[in-house]
Amino acid sequence: MYFLFISIQKITRSETNLNNSINMTNSNWIILYWVKFLLFICLGFWQFVICTSESKDGKITFALIDLNWKEDIDKVEIKKIKYWLSRLNEEETFTFCPGNHVIKCRGLSITDFACSLGRSSQNHQPLHSFEVNYKENWKIKFRSLNRYVYMQLEEYPFLFEYSLNVSYQEFQIFVKHLTFDSGTPRQNLTYENFYRFLKILDVLDPISSEYLNQFYSHLYRECLMEKVSVRIFEDSAHYRENLFDEKHRIRPFMYFFCTLINSIDACFIPKSSTLSLFEKKKQHIDECFRDSIDIANLILKISSSSLELLLRSLKTNEWAAFNWLLAVTKVSGFYIDNTELTFNELKVSSVCNLVCSESFEKCIVSLKKISDDFFLNLTGSNIRMIKYLKFVNVDISFDLLDLVILRGVVSYLEISYCVVDESQRITELLPKMYEPNTFKVAGLKMNTKDIERILYSKIKVLVLKDCTLDVDSIWKPKRDQRGDFRLTENLEFLDISLSKFPVCFVQLLLNSTKLENILLNSFEFTGCESFNQIMSVKRNWKNFEHDQYIPNEYLRALFTSDVSVGSLCLRRIIDFDSVAFFFEIPNFIKSVKSLDFSDCKLTVSSLNFIGHFYNLKSLNLSKSLPSNVAGLMESKIYENLTHLDVSYNDIFLSNYLYITMFKNLKALSLFEVKMRGSLLGLILTDKMINSLTYLNITSYFLTLLNFKRISECFRLSTLLFSLEGSCFMGKYCDICKSTLLGERLSILHVSTSSDISIDDVVALAEFHDLSEVKISCRTIFNRREKDIIKYDSIYSDFRIQFVLKQFIKDVQVVEILREMFCNYSISIIYEETLG
Repeated sequence: MYFLFISIQKITRSETNLNNSINMTNSNWIILYWVKFLLFICLGFWQFVICTSESKDGKITFALIDLNWKEDIDKVEIKKIKYWLSRLNEEETFTFCPGNHVIKCRGLSITDFACSLGRSSQNHQPLHSFEVNYKENWKIKFRSLNRYVYMQLEEYPFLFEYSLNVSYQEFQIFVKHLTFDSGTPRQNLTYENFYRFLKILDVLDPISSEYLNQFYSHLYRECLMEKVSVRIFEDSAHYRENLFDEKHRIRPFMYFFCTLINSIDACFIPKSSTLSLFEKKKQHIDECFRDSIDIANLILKISSSSLELLLRSLKTNEWAAFNWLLAVTKVSGFYIDNTELTFNELKVSSVCNLVCSESFEKCIVSLKKISDDFFLNLTGSNIRMIKYLKFVNVDISFDLLDLVILRGVVSYLEISYCVVDESQRITELLPKMYEPNTFKVAGLKMNTKDIERILYSKIKVLVLKDCTLDVDSIWKPKRDQRGDFRLTENLEFLDISLSKFPVCFVQLLLNSTKLENILLNSFEFTGCESFNQIMSVKRNWKNFEHDQYIPNEYLRALFTSDVSVGSLCLRRIIDFDSVAFFFEIPNFIKSVKSLDFSDCKLTVSSLNFIGHFYNLKSLNLSKSLPSNVAGLMESKIYENLTHLDVSYNDIFLSNYLYITMFKNLKALSLFEVKMRGSLLGLILTDKMINSLTYLNITSYFLTLLNFKRISECFRLSTLLFSLEGSCFMGKYCDICKSTLLGERLSILHVSTSSDISIDDVVALAEFHDLSEVKISCRTIFNRREKDIIKYDSIYSDFRIQFVLKQFIKDVQVVEILREMFCNYSISIIYEETLG
């Protein structure tokens, strides 16, 4: 039955592999499926069907093993059997039998059994047909079943992977719980039921919804809060290990975090392997738990206010379940701050995607005290799992932190803008860390002992942001000490932005032999009695950042030595002459591939200096383009550059030519530019039309005429733009679908200050190559002239996100959107709830 289904799954890159053991041995059977498959393609596999006609009646027949039939089966039941498993011989595994079967009985025994494949009755097993009204009765929806119904395969049964071996008796119980059937009493779930139900859920690939959370809430109350919980936690039969492979062993348990207490919700952020717990919001999100596979280290992030809520609500018996949940999901770190992370936001990398210092500001109000109860209630095994600790803008107990670090295996420690009576309370933790890798602090007044502890550590990533050396502390290294500083042999990443330190200390840090990334944004050097000239060491740095560069004897000596840099950031430079020497350093001229000169006052002369970097591939001139570019000199930069950011600039007839001089641009950002409408057509030259793959023109309201020019960019895969207020999104989509852009576009972000209609969303149907869509608007209203259709993408991990300024008034709109994107990740977020 699932030969066609598996073929489609491979095309859509689905990770759910049902029925992978089903072996279609009959050639006619295979031909039938391929004919249907090809017909499906020819009639418009990539087209979209009206939701109301997606299936005959939304019913699904499951073919299941019946435990009662293994020992005995009467002739009445035999005659009702429609589906069978079979095998070639006793050494083979049973698989679905596609043959025709004729059965004759006399009394209670079978007198004649004929299979069109010639297989004996001894090599057959009967399957029990179990029909459900999926469309009407199942509130929880599944991607696997949606595809089955969508492809109209109702004449064939739905088969589970044979290795899972779901029985008819077991599935009956599962369905009663799944459909919240109150008509018949539900029996208490066993320890085995608990794990097998989670496996069935995971195989069917559930779609995030309040009903799914409700089902997990039932499991939580009926299993994890009852006597059976002891056996579940112990798992002596190793069901979790045997049913779930290592890759998927965390995913089915993540949903329980949404059921801990009624006022707490959860979501997963795949890029940072972060599980966020937050106070429930008025939003409809995909929690993204489906993406929680192959996780090495899961970090639990929670705000100080939500943590208070959790601690107030968790009862004594619930801590056992919480600790078990931390263990089975392998939570190995905690991030506590004063902010809420409420959904997995769709973000597109900037044109010049350079290393940047993490941005968070010091809280100006009094900080919340983190109760000791949270860590004191964790089991010893969960404490021993801790590798990562991050605290920002909170008041923490250093006595407790000391205990946690001693018992754990912490290699990442960050304490930023926290209440600290004495700086040494933080640096004293360094020698107690298990193989310290990352040490980050912010807003700290340090003393000489702190400096010594840092230099004697083996840290690879060091961040001392907004830190200073106490005015009463005078630090200078002794010559015979320098060889003992282990930091200089291990440091790879250094960020001392917004800080003030003596030259001699920074000199030691920058002399680290493995150093690759340096961030000195808004940094100030202070005097040092033992300052020496730079050591003659060859350095190949990946990234150097220095906002608001202040001329400095030491740095100038450093950069005129044998140093090369791949990425150079010199933002917010007031006097270009102070940094002109960078463009005359021979090593820099060859090595710099990325340059960030944003928010600077540049002239044509400055642009000509930049042209010295002939190997430059990426250039950020955001808020820096001069109003007139007359006098530009020829440079290889105009042939080699592929990524250009001129956001936040005023574009005139007198400076737009600078953009057009680049012959091979692949990525261009015109975010928040101000220019006359006709200039866009001049900027998008024929060469640029042929080369662009990324264009960000958000906050510049495009007319339909300008958009027609953009639609000619046939290689464009990423497009971010803003609609003109008086135009409907559907009109822009109509332009796209008539060009190659409609076939190439993968990432689409659209913003408007107006409302959009359901019809505007329906217009996305022609874009079958989309992998993600983000729509920011005022709200969505239910104005429909087109049939509501079900979206289909070639990507099984397609995501769509709506960010709205006003709440949707018509509740039917939310249901329509969910139905349209029922197989994919859909989130509806309101700006008001973001804080």
